[in-house]
Amino acid sequence: MKESHLSCPLRTGLRYGIAATALLAICASPAAAFAIAFASDVFPQKPQVAPGEGLEVQYFLNEPADSVVIELADNGTTAATFSGPTAEGLNKVLWNGRADNAAGPVVSNGTWRIFITATKTRFDSTEIASQRSLAAKGPSAHYSQVFSPFATNDCIAVPFQDSPLYGKIIATVSIGSTKTYGGFLFQPNLKLFSSSGQISGRTWVPPSSVSGDSGFEGVALDPVTKNDIYFSGQSSPRFMGGQLDSPMTAGQADPFNMAGTAGFRSVVIRAEADGKYAYLVGADSKIRKALFHHMETHRLTSSTVLADFGTTETFLKGLAFDDDGNLYLVSRYADSNSSTGGKLFRWNKEKVDNASVESLDPLTASNADWQISMPDTIINISGPVVTPDGNVYFASAVGMNPGIYHAGHASTPSVNKIASLADRVVSFDTVGTPAMRWDGSPRYFNLASDAAGNLIAVDRATEQIRIFAPPGTTSRTTRSVTAATITVTSSVSDWALY
Repeated sequence: MKESHLSCPLRTGLRYGIAATALLAICASPAAAFAIAFASDVFPQKPQVAPGEGLEVQYFLNEPADSVVIELADNGTTAATFSGPTAEGLNKVLWNGRADNAAGPVVSNGTWRIFITATKTRFDSTEIASQRSLAAKGPSAHYSQVFSPFATNDCIAVPFQDSPLYGKIIATVSIGSTKTYGGFLFQPNLKLFSSSGQISGRTWVPPSSVSGDSGFEGVALDPVTKNDIYFSGQSSPRFMGGQLDSPMTAGQADPFNMAGTAGFRSVVIRAEADGKYAYLVGADSKIRKALFHHMETHRLTSSTVLADFGTTETFLKGLAFDDDGNLYLVSRYADSNSSTGGKLFRWNKEKVDNASVESLDPLTASNADWQISMPDTIINISGPVVTPDGNVYFASAVGMNPGIYHAGHASTPSVNKIASLADRVVSFDTVGTPAMRWDGSPRYFNLASDAAGNLIAVDRATEQIRIFAPPGTTSRTTRSVTAATITVTSSVSDWALY
């Protein structure tokens, strides 16, 4: 998780923790748009050096930064601090083995973790974060110019700092006419990871293994293996999973249909004290918790139903957890006529751990700690997302007031209210280029948060991903805690022999 330091007062009603984030209302003519900058893909040229010997350190910035500081530190002891280049994309800096990367003392023996701190200053409080989907960035985030036709409903920004995919964005892709299912992988700045955008240059699911046209809805990455990916499906297959670098087939992750036959809209994978679980929600108004065979596998063995809303809260759209294990859920609509606003619920960890329909102790609307109802002007709800600082957001894709809404902060024990326009922090009415729209308005179908707290919205109508920056500050600093290390030792092997 990132550290963050704020330099000005925050918007009333938003509470901040370790990494501050929120979203801002946007205007029709944004200027100098940007997102909070953070570093990923931190990589030393070699793992070991002798005292006084230099090497090259590289890192990737999702946005241009105003300043970048590289630190070598361990357990509170800082061995070296020096500045680095600030350009968007891949950056490289030569370190000369000294504490200040100049004429300072030589860094002593030890294994030092690499920290990259990026600072970005805001000049206009009415900015949106990114125009990357438009002409300025070309086809990098405009799906139809890469893979057409397509439909996408979800994306994730990889949160695991010890994963080589840290910070990258994975979006689901379903092409109904050819039954081609898989995903695109984007760099944190929405540039395609490869020329085709596909991980390993292939679709994950071959057409022969799929029997429906609606395809993937949710996507999740395994928090244990860091190399397994999972999809939930609206039609067959309902739940699939497998390694990122190999194709999947139907039934591979759920051979015994433990997840059930609902049209799943969202999936979250969690490693808990007693095992690894998949949490799934969908069109049958149930929350399912399915157990994996063991921590290292991607195969389900059993499941239980945590909640069954019946004819209320139809089309459960998404779920999310905060760092304390509290569960957030949004329903797309409040009843079966698909025209009334949905709801956002939260249950604390204790209730979630003990919940079961079979044991007559389910999660219900009446025992929820949070219950936020939507008026009929805020419908087709998606999300939710919990940002690194604990702020909770959801989105309304259509209706009179589409946009991203702030629901509250995870530290708030109870919330009971009706959402209003005052909660909207991003208006979808003013986003996008009309010429790129199919129907004159965007259809943002889900949200994600990146490592710095920027919000990522997937729009299946305009075939775009967009990033929105938080409001309320003039400067933002993020410190990337990476797994990359440099060992300084007097007994360095002769690497030229290997």
